[in-house]
Amino acid sequence: MMKFYCAWFALSTVLISMPLTGCSVQKANDIERRDILVEDAEIAPEPMIGRPLSMQRAGDYLLILDNKTDSLAHLVDVACGRYAGNFVAKGVGPGEFGNVVMFSTIPGRDDAFTLLRADNRDLYVAEVEGTDSLYLTYTRILNLDTWNVGSLADGGYIGTDGYVEYPEIFTMFDREGHVTGHYGDRMPEDRAAKAGNVAMTAAYQFGFAVSPDGRKVVAIASGDEAAAFFRLEADTLRAVNQFRNSSMKHRFADGQYLGVDGHEEVRFLEGTADNERVYILYDGRQLDDSNWTGNMLWVYDWDGNKVGEYALSRRVRAMTAPDEFGRIYAISQDGTDPILVSFSVR
Repeated sequence: MMKFYCAWFALSTVLISMPLTGCSVQKANDIERRDILVEDAEIAPEPMIGRPLSMQRAGDYLLILDNKTDSLAHLVDVACGRYAGNFVAKGVGPGEFGNVVMFSTIPGRDDAFTLLRADNRDLYVAEVEGTDSLYLTYTRILNLDTWNVGSLADGGYIGTDGYVEYPEIFTMFDREGHVTGHYGDRMPEDRAAKAGNVAMTAAYQFGFAVSPDGRKVVAIASGDEAAAFFRLEADTLRAVNQFRNSSMKHRFADGQYLGVDGHEEVRFLEGTADNERVYILYDGRQLDDSNWTGNMLWVYDWDGNKVGEYALSRRVRAMTAPDEFGRIYAISQDGTDPILVSFSVR
């Protein structure tokens, strides 16, 4: 695919990639503490985002999953600062999607994403095409029995689920979609384990982030302060480190998961990663007050050691992986409709 180059944007790209002014850095006990300025992204026309669920970046392209617009995805070219339009049409006809549960990136590809359909769990590759005008083409590749999916360096896939019969966090698939194993300890409390795997996995759910090279994976607890770090070795995942420093007070009865009280503190929300570090978004508010955004980044190396705490000037969600300059794109909703923002972690 021929890449459309925006000469007029080259200077501003260089400027945006420079360190932000107004950032303060201090180190204490080997933990780097930094204040980071979050700014509106320079995109024209501005995307009209409804209810963003996630966002991924491949090369110069952002793909935003939005289930409150006529189409399910917004495509943005950040190199040119342009909004390419809505794609992934809703519907039941040819080329339409009933729903999409998530997008993910593909190691080694800077012009393509994977799309997992929620209605039948078919996995598609969506490729960015065009020069002056961009568009997406979709190719179904296989069916995966998982709710969240990521691509690995060996061509296989990794997925996470809740409400399942097995206790582990991850399911690994080969490139044909066959299950090759389950990995990862959810670290539940004893009373949760006694409720049975279906109820326990409903309570202790995890998201994850895959390193850009597809060789490292981190599992991030949904709401709790817990994470587990893994490396891809041959066709298995090797556990490197894990921790759980908090657990919401989950309620169970007769083998059923009944949820948590709204006064529970929400801690980890989501994460992203480059090949050297993992960035986990932290909330810190009660569940009743949380809109699932955070203004703290807790930073870890891939051995699971905490190396930084970054305070963001605005609350964000749906973060992309850092680019080569350390720039992360995200969605902010601080008293506004959802807008695209960015910040630098270097």
